[in-house]
Amino acid sequence: MRANLEAYLPIRAFLTLCAHPPSGDSTIPTTNKRFAVFAVSYAASTKQRKTGGECDDRDKISNKALKLIAKKAIVKLVTIINGILRLRYFPTQWKHASVILIPKPGKDPTYPQNYRPISLLSNISKVAEKVIFLRILKDLATTNSIPPEQFGFRAAHETNLQLLRVTELITRNFNTRQHTGLILFYDKKAFDNVWHTGLVIKMCKSKINLKIVQLIQSFLHNRSFQVCFENHLSSVRQITAGVPQGSVLSPTLYNIYTHDVPKHPKTDLALYADDTAIIATSRSPQLITQRLQEHTDSLINYYAKINLNKTQAILFTKRRASQHQNILINNQAIEWIKQIKYMGLTLDTSLTYKTHLINAANKTKSALKSLNSLLCRKTHLNLANKRLLYLSTLRPILSYASPCWGSAASSNLSHILTVQNKIIRQISNAPWFIRNKNLEKDLKIPNLKDFIKKLNQDFANRTGTSNNPSLTYTIDYDTKTSFKYTRPLQSCMQ
Repeated sequence: MRANLEAYLPIRAFLTLCAHPPSGDSTIPTTNKRFAVFAVSYAASTKQRKTGGECDDRDKISNKALKLIAKKAIVKLVTIINGILRLRYFPTQWKHASVILIPKPGKDPTYPQNYRPISLLSNISKVAEKVIFLRILKDLATTNSIPPEQFGFRAAHETNLQLLRVTELITRNFNTRQHTGLILFYDKKAFDNVWHTGLVIKMCKSKINLKIVQLIQSFLHNRSFQVCFENHLSSVRQITAGVPQGSVLSPTLYNIYTHDVPKHPKTDLALYADDTAIIATSRSPQLITQRLQEHTDSLINYYAKINLNKTQAILFTKRRASQHQNILINNQAIEWIKQIKYMGLTLDTSLTYKTHLINAANKTKSALKSLNSLLCRKTHLNLANKRLLYLSTLRPILSYASPCWGSAASSNLSHILTVQNKIIRQISNAPWFIRNKNLEKDLKIPNLKDFIKKLNQDFANRTGTSNNPSLTYTIDYDTKTSFKYTRPLQSCMQ
């Protein structure tokens, strides 16, 4: 009880510290107590973040305190949020961030670039941000401002859907005897280069409620941060560009900022947050190069900085392709490679998925090694917990992106099937003469092939309810039709 009271005490202190906002008229719909309780529960249910130690000068209200917040405090919080909406003013105290530095593993700690900055914001400010976020989503739903090719930071747009869309395009071209060219590049520090004035202008062009735009302008204006390192605090610095790291609103604001990304009539775009893939189709590799080059030239002028070290190009084909030129970005040639990693899925030129399945097996073995003290044969951890660790930690690594590679050859699938058999025998400490089939039955762990089949069928059913036009256009075909090269969605429904 004493710990609960101590967690609650900072709330009363904080409620008296909110900045007094300027006067204004009531134009944005306000919130009520019931919604505030939901928003508080949402913010409190998020994972507790690391603190910045003694130099962390946030409001000190933890997620635990938000869970235990009293009704009177909720009433006060509702008053503050309604004031924010009514006056279109975001409190200054919530616009300050404490930045802690996490060293990158295997890097020299004497260089600043080898640290990963983590921005710590007020926990309670996320409640207000959630309220604003839902109002922005309501406007975006009516205006359809976010391009359908963007699958990042959107509800009902998981990574598997974008991967399915890309692999469906490639497989479709295989069946029509066409080549597919893909170039993948990243906008360097994309979230840090967002121009605040440009974002406000684009929100106005997207026909978002002008009063919400004014509130977002207040949200972005006069933001500050301090860096905490070894319990020492730097001077306060102003943030003049970029969306705030760790904010509930930042991903959606970035999507709005990039909603007008240039398109090309002869290519397809595949966007996921700041990952951009351009796809071109033709029977001529030279024509593919030309189309990719034209679209890339327009994107060079659009994005602030392109990370050329991560930019890659690949040609997917089932035939022998003739020699073709490299794509140029800022007079630097981007060479064609034999395999590419896109959102965690390794794609080779023929879509055999052999490399991806080998990598998945090796990654699972590495994770198993790190959990060896819990999952080894001689550990005292009970079998139920061992089983839970495998199902929640290791099996997702093996089955990632399975809707795309579900039709892979059995010789390639054997790489991950062998790993599951090894893990099951290890956690059960089974002798050599016990069959794997019997172990799976006793542990109530389905065979990995059967699990992937069911997983893919459930995914196919969810895909049918998608209203994204870029996806529905790609998968608009009769899955009962016989193709020379099985298409991914077709394999999911078999």
